[in-house]
Amino acid sequence: MLTVIDTEEKLQAFLPLVEQMVLEGLVVLSDVDIIKYSYRELDAEEPARS
Repeated sequence: MLTVIDTEEKLQAFLPLVEQMVLEGLVVLSDVDIIKYSYRELDAEEPARS
């Protein structure tokens, strides 16, 4: 499964390429309601995780 989050305009522009790439399966475009978005700021001395 591949999830992409962006504006509707950018996703609509990307769909023709997705349609060419997906030979079988399901492509779904749906709106979401974001309830909460949180993140932890990295300390300058803390190594980044990959």
